[in-house]
Amino acid sequence: MALYSLNQINQDYQGPILSIQKPDGTVVNLNSNTFGNLFTYDNPDTYADGLPIEAILEGNPAYVCKWWDQSGNSQHLIQIVQGLQPIYDTILKTLVFNGNSYLAIQNGILPNGTSQYSYSIDFFSFDESQTGTYVLCEHNARTITPCQRAALCIDNGNIGFKGVYNDAISNQIVDTTLRNKITLDVNNTIQSNIQITVNDTTPVVMNSAYNSQDTSGYQRLYLNNYWFGVGMNMSTLESEGFSGLIYSLTITIPLAAPAS
Repeated sequence: MALYSLNQINQDYQGPILSIQKPDGTVVNLNSNTFGNLFTYDNPDTYADGLPIEAILEGNPAYVCKWWDQSGNSQHLIQIVQGLQPIYDTILKTLVFNGNSYLAIQNGILPNGTSQYSYSIDFFSFDESQTGTYVLCEHNARTITPCQRAALCIDNGNIGFKGVYNDAISNQIVDTTLRNKITLDVNNTIQSNIQITVNDTTPVVMNSAYNSQDTSGYQRLYLNNYWFGVGMNMSTLESEGFSGLIYSLTITIPLAAPAS
């Protein structure tokens, strides 16, 4: 459904992978070479293709205004307000979130009522104390009601899924002082429906968030969403802000079974 990386990992994708906004408001599109270095790409009448990102920054930070979706579904993550934009680190080759920055897509990524989906994210947290709660990514109805969400959170050093009742299902500790690759699998057609995989270890089945009496749909998923975001609680845009590095993010749903 959506694929975000700072390397071009889908060889069929032909567009940019990142756009930065310069202090004068100029937006520059960038692509990546095989070494993960960014260079200018598809900037008519502005920059020739192939210039390294360092050559156009002129000593300024690389404020990210668009993280392009490489899946081909055009689910690009955007932030037009420079004060809320993450920064691309040219040395670490990653996005830096400061606890106040986020990227989002207004119409969400997953269709309403989606019963199965996965988030896979590669990140490093600046919170060595492993205290507090922050959002890695989430779908949210944006009603200014913090419980209408389907979020992957780190909650006091635990991996947490937060659903419609803002319930933290977080019985697996993760060392947030290390770089982690986490996959959250949700299957709301069964009762033990939350599964977490950390750094390619054996998946752990989390506490059930299944509600068989829910007549409004997949309540704990609550995907009547209007927003998908990375780095912030999308309902309030002022809490659970992530401070750290994000390298890549993938959102998937199972392929439909072939017709018999």
